[in-house]
Amino acid sequence: MTMKRLTLGTPEKLVPSAFCKNFNYTETELSYPIDRLSCKQTKRGFLVEFPIEDDAQIYGFGLQLKQFNHRGRKLELAVNADPVSKNGHSHAPVPFFVTNKGYGMYFDTARYIEAYCGYRKNDGTAAAGNAVSKIIDNTDELYAVRKIGSAVMSVLIPAAEGVDVYIMEGDTITDIVSQYNMLAGGGPDVPEWGLGVLYRCCTRYNDAQVMEIADYFNSHNIPLDILGLEPGWQTHTYSCSYLWSDKFPEPKKLVDGLKERGIHLNLWQHAFTHPT
Repeated sequence: MTMKRLTLGTPEKLVPSAFCKNFNYTETELSYPIDRLSCKQTKRGFLVEFPIEDDAQIYGFGLQLKQFNHRGRKLELAVNADPVSKNGHSHAPVPFFVTNKGYGMYFDTARYIEAYCGYRKNDGTAAAGNAVSKIIDNTDELYAVRKIGSAVMSVLIPAAEGVDVYIMEGDTITDIVSQYNMLAGGGPDVPEWGLGVLYRCCTRYNDAQVMEIADYFNSHNIPLDILGLEPGWQTHTYSCSYLWSDKFPEPKKLVDGLKERGIHLNLWQHAFTHPT
């Protein structure tokens, strides 16, 4: 592992690492110049800033359904069951990012951080020719990297007075992500099919229609490891019961039929339980 923890300000006590039994931090020397990072207290919280390379690409921040490369965007890492735009909201946001430049960073905080992934600070030396008179009416252009000043990334932790930043290095993005995984305690091996192809059926489908979908995949030689049923397979959805609806009168037959075709069944559910 190639990793170093940088303590900035006064970190909070209630942070993810405090609840990770197998948190695995081993400090090593880095080639990344840690003096790049600067920090300051603002009215809104604790701000960390550091320069990034002009051609650096930024990936990560947990499960992000709308985009992979976050360069030039503003993200708020907030839990949201139904994210509709590329603003950082997600089922599972994580304050960790990785670049194509051999380093990544994890910010040990449970707060909804704001990340500005590469903007240009105006240092007062920009030529008049760089001025833009066009009226911008979309966020893609608004947060695009401009050719003025130097490229900077900033992370704001609202209401905090400090944060521990874990900087990791590796030859590839995979190497860096692996180090983050080990820092977080590693994880169990998962069956190969769990990393395979998943298809989720329409919420209105009954058992016959679900089997028709499974047969379609098989007959067209399309790989399918997991077939998912959306809300509606059970008697109640919001909140959620765990009883099969009358659309699936013989659930064991359905499960066995899919198993014969080499397909595992995935059932949508959530933690808000219906009294039934």
